[in-house]
Amino acid sequence: MRDVTTQPTHDDSATILVVDDEPLYRQLLELNFTLRNYAVLLAENGVAALTQAALHHPDLILLDVMLPDINGFEVCRRLRVFTDVPIIMLTARREERDRVYGLDVGADDYITKPFGVEELLARVRANLRRMRISTNPPKESVQVIGDLVIDRVRRHVSMAQEEIILTQTEYRLLDELARNAGFVVSMSTLAEVFWGSQDADSERAIRQAVYRLRQKLERNHPSQRYIHTRSGIGYFLAAPDKAYSDTN
Repeated sequence: MRDVTTQPTHDDSATILVVDDEPLYRQLLELNFTLRNYAVLLAENGVAALTQAALHHPDLILLDVMLPDINGFEVCRRLRVFTDVPIIMLTARREERDRVYGLDVGADDYITKPFGVEELLARVRANLRRMRISTNPPKESVQVIGDLVIDRVRRHVSMAQEEIILTQTEYRLLDELARNAGFVVSMSTLAEVFWGSQDADSERAIRQAVYRLRQKLERNHPSQRYIHTRSGIGYFLAAPDKAYSDTN
C-alpha cells in the first residue's frame, strides 16, 4: 500500500472488518479507513475473522488470502454461510485461477498487493453502494422469465420448478441480467457491477461465469437458451420463445 492520505473525508459511516496477518497492513488500513469515518474491526487470522464477523456484523470485509491458520478462500466460504456483506479479497497472487476461485467461493471483489489507497477506497465505496442498492426492496421480488423463476427474497432460483444451485457470483450475474431482461448489458457495465473497473482479467472472469451459469440453467433443458451473447458488446437475458438472433 502506498501513501496514507492525511486529509479526512466524510463517506457514509460503515463498519469494515480488516483481516490480515501483517501488522503493517492492518495499521495502514485502519488509519486510512478511520480518517474517512469508517469504523474498523481487525483480525489477524481466519478464526478471529469468523468470530468478529459473527459478533459484530460488519458492512464489508477485507480478507487476505494468505492467513496463518485458515486460508482466505476457506474463510470466505464459511462467511457466506451466515453473511451476504461484500467481501474483497486481498492477495499477492496474480493468477487468474485464484481470482476466479475467490469469486466462486463468494468474494465480491479481488485486489492484488501492493495496491494504491485511492483504488482500494474506490472499490470499498463501490461495493458498499451495491450492497445498499441490493438491500432496497427490489423492483420485482419474484421475477418469472419463461420457465426461469428468481425469488430475490429467498435468493432461490428454479427452472421448470427444479431448483438451480448457484454460487454467489453466478447469482449476482443472473440477477443483474434479469433486472435488465430483454436489454443488452455491456461487458463494461458488468465489470463495474462486479469489480468497480474493467480490465482483461475481469472480462475473462465474466465470460467464465456466464459459461457456468448457462451450463446450470440449460443442464436439463439444452434446447432452451436464456442468456444470449452480443459479440463484442455484452449479454442479455430473455425467454427462449422470444425472437432474438443469438450471435453465440
